[in-house]
Amino acid sequence: MSRKNTPRTTWEGNVILADFGARRRAEAVTPRPSIPIPADPLGPESWAGAQLLEAVAGATDRGRLERGRDYHWGGHVQSMELSTNTVVALVAGTQPQPFEVVIKVAALSAKRRDFIAAEVAADPALLRTIIRGDAPPTDLAAMLLRPDQIRFEGCTCPDGAPVCKHAVAVAYQLADTFNHDPAAILQWRGVEAAEALRSVQLSHAGEQESSSTQPNSGGSAQQAPEVLDQAEFWGSEERRVSWSAPPVESGLELGDRDALMRALRSLSWTSVDQLQTMHELELCLEMITDDSGRFDPTPWARPVTGTRMK
Repeated sequence: MSRKNTPRTTWEGNVILADFGARRRAEAVTPRPSIPIPADPLGPESWAGAQLLEAVAGATDRGRLERGRDYHWGGHVQSMELSTNTVVALVAGTQPQPFEVVIKVAALSAKRRDFIAAEVAADPALLRTIIRGDAPPTDLAAMLLRPDQIRFEGCTCPDGAPVCKHAVAVAYQLADTFNHDPAAILQWRGVEAAEALRSVQLSHAGEQESSSTQPNSGGSAQQAPEVLDQAEFWGSEERRVSWSAPPVESGLELGDRDALMRALRSLSWTSVDQLQTMHELELCLEMITDDSGRFDPTPWARPVTGTRMK
């Protein structure tokens, strides 16, 4: 098509020209130290970490969950500061400046904080449970942390979703913090348990020291190993060894169930998905180990029954 005699476009008024290709001098931004990312993303998961991931899984879509998890594993969370019931983090995104993410949890009343502190101080076994990352009793767990108590206050990125990928990355980073230090949930919730924690740690250190310095039952001198008679141990050669068939056991129960659940968590977002997958695996195993003849290896060997067509 000819552009001859076509009037040329003219610009009038205020026009803003942006030269995106030109180099500019800018102030150097001091990089913040990145938080170390664990080498194994399927490491042990604490009870508090599971509550956080369940909350973020129910607040956004699968795409943002996947991108946020990749941001976490890729080290995009540049810094994260925890104060009572609040976490503020900076996440590197597509813009030069990092985005600020704020996550809060509903505050505990002073009465509930005192109650939890008294419980963990009076029961060292309960405190050890929390230190291991296991779930405390139901009433205590409901007060400490529930998914519905967690609020995603916002992010400075342009994404208009209630929970963006940067917030997901911070949730994963916070969950990872609780996985490495499960007792940090007490400090984050404002529960004063420093003395109880110190007492449990000293007790554990004393047990390890006593077990390492305790002499053997025979005294300081090492006893010679006992020599057994092979004929007495194995029995007479004329007597053949016989045994009954081993009982059939569920293969899912023989393996490492914790490792299986960690693998399922890397592929699913909610506990419902994990339970559904476990149920399907159990059905598959049941069908494979079923010896009732459901799967006949030689269907052609069966006699043909039915009415013969003329």
